[in-house]
Amino acid sequence: MRRFLWALLLVLALALAQKSGGGVGGSPY
Repeated sequence: MRRFLWALLLVLALALAQKSGGGVGGSPY
């Protein structure tokens, strides 16, 4: 269960980075 929670946190962190334009080259992908 803990592994699932860590994966969820990672996905949320990536989503926030993309929303703030912190993606590769500033692209949303």
